[in-house]
Amino acid sequence: MTGQAAAPAGRPPRRIDWALLAIVLAGLAMRGAFISLPRMARWDEASYLTIAGNLLAGRGYSELLGAWDVHQPPMISLLAAGGLALKLPLASAAAIPAHLLLGGLVVLPLYALGRAIYDRRTGLLAALLAAFYPALAVSPLYWGSMTEPPYLLFILSGLYVTYRCGLALSRGSRPWGWAALMGLAFGLGYLTRPESLLFLAVMLVYLGLVWLFGGPPRLRGLGRLAGAAGIALATLALTALPYLLHLHRATGRWVLSGKAGTSMDISWAFVNRSQALHDQATATLDGSGRETLWLSPEALDRSISGWIAADPQRFATLVRRNLRDSVAVLFGRELFQPWLALLVLLGLAGAPWTRARLRGQALLLLAVTPLASLWMVFIEPRFMVVYLAISLVWAGAGLAQLTRWASGTVDAALGGSGAGWRGGLSRAAAVLPAALAVAAMVWSGAQTARREIPRLPFYRLEAARWLAENTPADAVIMTRNAETALYAGRSLIAFPRATWEETLAYADARGARYLVVDEWEIGEVRPYLAPLLDLDNRTPLPRLTRVQSYQHPGRTTMLFRID
Repeated sequence: MTGQAAAPAGRPPRRIDWALLAIVLAGLAMRGAFISLPRMARWDEASYLTIAGNLLAGRGYSELLGAWDVHQPPMISLLAAGGLALKLPLASAAAIPAHLLLGGLVVLPLYALGRAIYDRRTGLLAALLAAFYPALAVSPLYWGSMTEPPYLLFILSGLYVTYRCGLALSRGSRPWGWAALMGLAFGLGYLTRPESLLFLAVMLVYLGLVWLFGGPPRLRGLGRLAGAAGIALATLALTALPYLLHLHRATGRWVLSGKAGTSMDISWAFVNRSQALHDQATATLDGSGRETLWLSPEALDRSISGWIAADPQRFATLVRRNLRDSVAVLFGRELFQPWLALLVLLGLAGAPWTRARLRGQALLLLAVTPLASLWMVFIEPRFMVVYLAISLVWAGAGLAQLTRWASGTVDAALGGSGAGWRGGLSRAAAVLPAALAVAAMVWSGAQTARREIPRLPFYRLEAARWLAENTPADAVIMTRNAETALYAGRSLIAFPRATWEETLAYADARGARYLVVDEWEIGEVRPYLAPLLDLDNRTPLPRLTRVQSYQHPGRTTMLFRID
């Protein structure tokens, strides 16, 4: 006995794929380098971190004091809770587990898809693109969400296991394990963003097409198809069940997300580029006058179909504007840069689609169809990046074509390949296109960081520091942004869009004693609060005393005590 297990008879021993390992490590290094640059959590990421802090403090799954959250799926909050438990800084508590670790693993399902549909070279080059492309490796740090990296990992993994499940169906073997992994992958995707359910739906359609066209449609095959679909759905339901029970407990209804009631009004605000409309859709008090629509059960009484029926022309305008924005966003500087779009076209049309390859192409083409669902809501680069990630399989195939062309051209020029310096030149020519792509991606990533870092609201940290140093630990802050209360380590309540008397009643009911606003909010979103901008008056509204203000280029942040 040597202490080393022998490989099973008839099966070659597994070897480490050093090229893939190097790409994984390079992707981790790329993400780690950009995480180390100055940044702060904001917007949804700040909300997830607030929920994580409340979970660790035993206050339940809540962002705003006294109310369970039903809008933010739990994946990022759970990852952030792990980061906070490890005492990571707020700027990294969600970014390291979500972006660095899970985002760094996105290269693996892309490698697997590229290798399964094309060949190993394509898989490696698709993984290389995923490791360095700025929209995957850099931009999520500045989109203010942090859902994108794990979401990409789960969706791409779901696509790969669906492909393997389809292979099992077409060969007449049992697909049960792959079907269970389908449900798990898309279930984890749902816990990150609810749109994952659309991908499961189209992948079930893909399995139906495999059964229908992959061979003689026999009754036994139909039974296996139904069994695979049932296992996938059951596994997804089990994965999602804890969050579904939370939503039922919080709302009293069986819902997939608490966002549905306000989603269309929010979408209309986004397509009109109006923060005032967004504020009206979420922060207006409900019929009781005691809660904002964002937290009110009344929001769940609204339906998407009812919103459309109320004004079909408005819905048509929304779809038309989203179609226009789709082209602008997809081919903007963050997503499909021109050289990447050319690689995608080369990968799609550079070689004939054989019957075997057609199965993989059908999966990838079906996987981009959920893009149409965004035309009913609104368009942002972070929503579209999953479709870019899927297309990296085609881009990897296009880059593989270029490497073969470069190597073959050098071989022809030198009169044939061989050992020695001729072989070295041939290998160098093959590496050159990939090296140029990496250089372009690193440079573009640096430009992304250089452009986005100055846009981060670091000015809010000054207000947070004042609150942390000058208010009791149990002080409650009323503000429209979560990051100020997060960095101050104080509890947060909503700042309702209401008359000042109603706002005071809302604050009193929740024990709020401090209000944080800035000049932009009042000027652009709530002009009726213009008295707050009178810096010469320390008591601009009843029961309000200004205790601090900070001036920054383009805005002034003001802190008030509610007396």
